[in-house]
Amino acid sequence: MPVSVFTVNKELSSPTTFQECQYTLTLNIARRCTTTEGGTSTAMISNATVAICFSGLIRLGIPDEGASVRHNLVDALSADAFMAATYTPDDACATAQGSHTNLQMARRKTSRCLLHRVRRAGPFVGVMVRPMLSGARLASLMNRTVPHFTTVKRFYKEERNWNGLNVFTPVLGNDGLSVLREWSDYSRSYQQVEAHERLRGANYSWRA
Repeated sequence: MPVSVFTVNKELSSPTTFQECQYTLTLNIARRCTTTEGGTSTAMISNATVAICFSGLIRLGIPDEGASVRHNLVDALSADAFMAATYTPDDACATAQGSHTNLQMARRKTSRCLLHRVRRAGPFVGVMVRPMLSGARLASLMNRTVPHFTTVKRFYKEERNWNGLNVFTPVLGNDGLSVLREWSDYSRSYQQVEAHERLRGANYSWRA
């Protein structure tokens, strides 16, 4: 699960260089999917100046249920921790709720089950949990939201990329890689931080 440390200053109201290199397309993907897929959220107000964001798949086997990262990173920096998690349809936490008739309740129980795997990394200021974007879903979003993607597909040559790695995987190139999914999760993390800044009425500051 990737970890990003953000020391956010609201003077940077426009995208940073790092965000801009994501072609803005991933921001569109994240916003569309976050608003249409399920999830949970919590909110706590603090005076922290650093935001630490965890994102990606919550799998089994996370060492110490996140206790080490809590002690050595979050607590060491007196930071706020955010979680933008995903899971696969065949995850045990999801399949356990397969017969549940109330979709919203099933998603809540799935989220609680997943977060139990990293319970010692918490508490989290903000939590978003949703199913991992499928390859078909990503392809559909790319075709609908990215200008000239049809042209990109037509001229794309996988042999020109190392191991099929490129900005559009898994839609183009190596379908075992997840670059678009990672960017989508990073964008969700940015949105969490920005929303919490508005909620608490104070901004995260740069730290040396």
